[in-house]
Amino acid sequence: MNHAMSAMADPVALFNLADFMASRGYKMSKELARYAGRPAQADSDFLVSAQMVIETLDECVRSSGDPDFMFAFALWLDLKAFGPVTLLWEQCPDLKHGGIVGDRFIQTVNAAVSNSCELFEDEAHLVHDVIPSCRKRADQFLLGECVFVVRLMRMVMGESWSPLRVEIGFPYLGNPRLLESFFRCPITFNAERFVIIQARSELEQPLNGSDPALRLFFENYLERKLATLSLRLEWQIERIVAANLEDGRATLDNVAGLLGMSGRTLQRRLAASGSSFTKMLNSVRRRVALAYLEENPDRRITDLGYRLGYSDISTVSRFLSTNFDAKGRDLRLRLKRETGAA
Repeated sequence: MNHAMSAMADPVALFNLADFMASRGYKMSKELARYAGRPAQADSDFLVSAQMVIETLDECVRSSGDPDFMFAFALWLDLKAFGPVTLLWEQCPDLKHGGIVGDRFIQTVNAAVSNSCELFEDEAHLVHDVIPSCRKRADQFLLGECVFVVRLMRMVMGESWSPLRVEIGFPYLGNPRLLESFFRCPITFNAERFVIIQARSELEQPLNGSDPALRLFFENYLERKLATLSLRLEWQIERIVAANLEDGRATLDNVAGLLGMSGRTLQRRLAASGSSFTKMLNSVRRRVALAYLEENPDRRITDLGYRLGYSDISTVSRFLSTNFDAKGRDLRLRLKRETGAA
């Protein structure tokens, strides 16, 4: 995987991981040591590969020789470590709203996270997952996320709160009694996925201490940050689409794969910024068409079709008519006049 083209993440997890390992006397790689002593809260000025974060966590568990490493790290983490996202979650009026804003803004911390909530008659299943390209080595990351989320739930629901059940998606090699003591509920190990199951009625239970003014402040801040990240993502998409138009590979699934995510995740992230893959594909085609014909208005429409990834001239004609309100011949004449006037 080319990390430069993958989903991105705030390096906050690396800052905290380096500090945790230093505090416990674990040896760390030179790459990770660079993050030691850096700001331990989210909202850094630069981003790193989300896949690199996930794989680094996995490698640290392996190199430590301690199968309970991730559990200890997730307990050690400051609950406010993930900055505005955690602070916003703390100000939500209920868990349902917290889940909505969490799903929306988790992209500002780690764009590889792909969580969901499945609702049943009496239960809510909080499913923790990552995008397919990161899933191979994500077990430790997802275990840590489950532990951290339960800690957050207890912060707003009270320390006595516990899930109904928990499913851990791999055969845990550490001390299972540590997890049982922490979750205080039945645990299924080596399950198909990572899930926290709670009573559905708890989702709408009012939370004490939420502040509407603070919630609005953090939501506005994170909306601006999400917009900045979306612009960066859109630039990457446009570059990939332009490079793959001619050979017909500028499809949603192919572009998403090159970005290290699923087509569904890419669509969701674009929708969050008011865009879509279809809109972006059309925008790139418009620019390619104009640049191609402005360079030489006498070029054949058939050749333009190949440049745009179309196999027949009727599709090209419809594209030109829809986007430029002109047939191919009329558009070329218009461009000739404009070029001549220039």
